[in-house]
Amino acid sequence: MFLKRLFKISLLLFILIGLGMCAYPVLHNDLGYNTDIARDFLILQDAVTTHKLPLIGPRTGGIDGLFHGPLWTWINLPVFIFSHGNPVATGWFWIFLIICLLLIVFYVSTKVFNKYVGLLSALVLSFALVGNSSSFLNPFGAVLISPLFLYFFYKYINSLKIIYLLLTFLAIGLMIQFEVAFGGPMLVLTIVYLLFFLFKTKKMSHFLSIFILLIPLSTYILFDLRHNFLQLKSILGHIGSPTGNGRETFIEILQNRKDGILHTIMSIPYAPLLICLLVIAFFIYIALKSYKNKNLKYRQFYLLFTYFYFGYWPLSFYLNGDVQSYHVQPFLPMAIIVLCSSYLVVRREIFAVIFLIILYFNFTYDSAILSGFASFSSNSPGSWLFNYHLAQRVFSLAPKEFGYYVFTADELGYGPKYAITYVNRQNPNKIVYPYIKKHITFIVLAPVNGGDNNNRTWWVKNKVKINKEPITAIDYPNGYRIEEYSLTDDEVKVPSDPNLMSGLFYR
Repeated sequence: MFLKRLFKISLLLFILIGLGMCAYPVLHNDLGYNTDIARDFLILQDAVTTHKLPLIGPRTGGIDGLFHGPLWTWINLPVFIFSHGNPVATGWFWIFLIICLLLIVFYVSTKVFNKYVGLLSALVLSFALVGNSSSFLNPFGAVLISPLFLYFFYKYINSLKIIYLLLTFLAIGLMIQFEVAFGGPMLVLTIVYLLFFLFKTKKMSHFLSIFILLIPLSTYILFDLRHNFLQLKSILGHIGSPTGNGRETFIEILQNRKDGILHTIMSIPYAPLLICLLVIAFFIYIALKSYKNKNLKYRQFYLLFTYFYFGYWPLSFYLNGDVQSYHVQPFLPMAIIVLCSSYLVVRREIFAVIFLIILYFNFTYDSAILSGFASFSSNSPGSWLFNYHLAQRVFSLAPKEFGYYVFTADELGYGPKYAITYVNRQNPNKIVYPYIKKHITFIVLAPVNGGDNNNRTWWVKNKVKINKEPITAIDYPNGYRIEEYSLTDDEVKVPSDPNLMSGLFYR
């Protein structure tokens, strides 16, 4: 009894260590801040400014005209409002979501298996999330829901209680809100499975539970009714379209699916191919053992996971493009539960080897990330703290009224844009004009590929229409540059290119 209690306490301690590693960036007032995250903050700011909840989220990458749902924006909005748009406060909210995910995984694991599986699963997941714990996007919402989806469907198959089928469809609708490329295939696979299962059990009336999807998908319905069924037409029009819209060959897409199956079933960063093959073979072995042994207690849970994971990949060809890691990240908590429960069905020596290998690669990767954090935080364009200090520098130089422009390789400039917006809220005495020339005008220039400055020099001259030397120029080691211009009345009157992307380009 003492050893069991000591083991549980040790697992809890390591889970807390994993959580501490997840929280390391926000403990240092920073978070990962790529273009998509900056875009999300601008969307939140737009919702606050206009006092309107959006009905769509960011664009999906695979189908033009199709969007994710707005639920990720909605759940982040209260924290954004109460923190006055502070990204670090949102980062702490993401740590809270990680804790919720660990509790969900523990709950599902305990209900299906036992508390040891729950603790082991929470342990592996806490280390697997360190790499992106401070840079969450909408797919994490699907990660949060996915273990509940599998659990509810498993409970329905075993009990035929309609409440679990209702919860299954509700979970699918929420996953579609967060990540269409995951929730959509899960809906198709669930319907296919149900049609055979309900016919066999003579419970076809239970299929009416699907109408609960109208609740989580109501934003899609309302948006399409307002916009002439734009998204429905996009989905239907995508059928039979050229592979990847001409961007990729079928062989390239096939290679992407093969790599996805090998590398995404578990989080094993930097693992050699042999390790990936070993892990996928282990999962296949569990599936085959479950299929052959009809008396296995946990057979149905393993077979359902196998069905959804390997069923996803044939359906993914509908995307006509690459499956990205974030598309299938919601499989991670489900796969971890399967892994950590496998000691109940395979030899414990084999389980221990696979378990320790996965833990080793995750811990090594996490340690490398944290050891390089100081350099990342002060120098990387993907750091919130860098962009925040960049914006503060602009305001320290700026008079009471000024205009500004941002140049980045994608011409979106979301990172510095939101940082300037946030610092402006901290300096309400200064009036800022985005993408409008004033007598004092600042231009924030990101580096371009290869370090060639000709592109951004050309952009300032031909897009912003400023053809003179700056009065101040500040260069950063990472290639960023702040330029301050003093413009005459005539120079201010020369209009910039009206096609410059001054706002959000996500609808």
